[in-house]
Amino acid sequence: MKKSLRLLALSSPLFALSFFLTATPAHAQKTKPELTAQIDATRQTYEDIALKIWGYAEIGYKETQSSALLQATLRSAGFTVQAGVAAMPTAFVASYGSGSPVIGILAEYDALPGVSQTADPEKKARPEVNAGHACGHHLFGAGSVQAAVAIKDWLRANGRSGTVRLYAEVRDALVGLDGSKRIYNAVWQRFPNEIRVLLNNEHVFAPFWNHHNGIEGYEDWADTLAASQKVIATAMAQQDTARLLSIVFDRLYVLRNQLVHGGATWNSSVNRRQVTDGAAVLGTLMPLFIDIMMDNPQHDWGRPFYPVVR
Repeated sequence: MKKSLRLLALSSPLFALSFFLTATPAHAQKTKPELTAQIDATRQTYEDIALKIWGYAEIGYKETQSSALLQATLRSAGFTVQAGVAAMPTAFVASYGSGSPVIGILAEYDALPGVSQTADPEKKARPEVNAGHACGHHLFGAGSVQAAVAIKDWLRANGRSGTVRLYAEVRDALVGLDGSKRIYNAVWQRFPNEIRVLLNNEHVFAPFWNHHNGIEGYEDWADTLAASQKVIATAMAQQDTARLLSIVFDRLYVLRNQLVHGGATWNSSVNRRQVTDGAAVLGTLMPLFIDIMMDNPQHDWGRPFYPVVR
C-alpha cells in the first residue's frame, strides 16, 4: 500500500482500527493481540466517559463539559490538542505522530434539543435537562477517542511512522467561519421554502429507494423518514444551519444519483421541481463555500482529492 495514502475524516472509528491493522504486512501485526487486549482493558474507562457525556446532554456549540473531557483524555494519552478551531469554542483537533499515512477520525458529542430522557425503557424526561443523546453521539465521541488512542499505541509499539488526527465537531467549520452569515442568509432567508419542499420529498430519501430496490432492513423506511422529519423540525426550530445542511446534502446526493443513473433526466418532468430547486441551492452555496475556504487558508481543509495535475 502506498505511503501517500491518506484517510481523512473517517465516520467510523472501528473502520479506522480495522484499516490500520490490516493495511500492513503480516509480520508487522505481531502486537494485534496485545492491542485488542489493551482495548478491552480500557473498556470501562471509555464507558464511563460515554456515560458522563450522556449525562451532560449538551446541545451543539455548547458542549463545554463534553469537549473538555475528551480533550483532557487525549492530552493525557500524548496528543497535541488545538482547541477552538473554526471559531467554535467546543470544536478541536487532536494530533499525534508525523508522516503518512494520516488517519483521520471524526468525533461528535452534541445532544439533540427537546429529547430529554432518563435511562428507562419508557418515555420519561429528565427534569434537569431539556436535551438528550437520541442518536448516540455520547458513544460516538468516546468510541472515536478510544480508537485514536489505540491506533497511537499501535504506532508506538511497532515503531511506525504515521499521523493520527481526531476532528471533533468540525463538520460545522464552514458555518463557523462564515462571519458575514452568507450561508445562514442563503438557508434561512433565500431558500427556506425550497429546502422545506426538498426535505419533505420521500423520493429523495435514500432508505425509500433501498427498500424499493429489495435491500433488506429498510422495510421501516416510512418510520425512518418520520424520525428524520423530527430531527429536521428541531434543526429548523433552532435554526441549526450546519445540521440542516448535512441533511440537505444527503438528499441532494440521492437526487444526483437519480440524474446520473436515470430517473430524473434532462428535459424530463420527473422530480423536475427538486432538480430546479437543488440546482439553485447548490449554485448559491458552492461559491460561498469556496470563498470561505479561500478566505481561511490557515484552516486545515484536508488534501483535495482531485488536485491540479499538470
